Amino acid sequence: MDVCTMGNAIDNWQESIKKEGVVREFNGDSASAIIHEEDIAEVFVHVLTEDGHHEKLYTLTGPETLSIIDQVNIISEAIGKEIPFVELSKEEAIDKWKQEGYDDESIAFFIEMTTNTPEIGYTVLPTVEELTGRPAKTFKEWAKEHKSFFI
Repeated sequence: MDVCTMGNAIDNWQESIKKEGVVREFNGDSASAIIHEEDIAEVFVHVLTEDGHHEKLYTLTGPETLSIIDQVNIISEAIGKEIPFVELSKEEAIDKWKQEGYDDESIAFFIEMTTNTPEIGYTVLPTVEELTGRPAKTFKEWAKEHKSFFI
């Protein structure tokens, strides 16, 4: 299974939102079809407890494609406080990632995925609903459930 989760927002932005009330990122228009962790768990339970999934590969996505800026705006709405988005230049982003301890190979990967996201990264797929019988959860739902991480 290949996934990009909504929980990355906590890892990436919790500290800057709580301490500074701002998000600084590279290429805020970069979009992806991120998925709620509960959807992943429910799919895993289904795949592990039902027949017919041996040797199958499932790509999981959320129900919508959202940019980084969209995600920040949704968190802002959930916590009832405006969160400014500051666009980092490529050089500023590289410096930030180096300060966070990432190696050159990881940084190159971040830049590539942010500036040249493969189609599968932003394509919404019906896999969650097909396997669980219900639609994938939205980022708005996730943000409401996890707003305590950002206030």
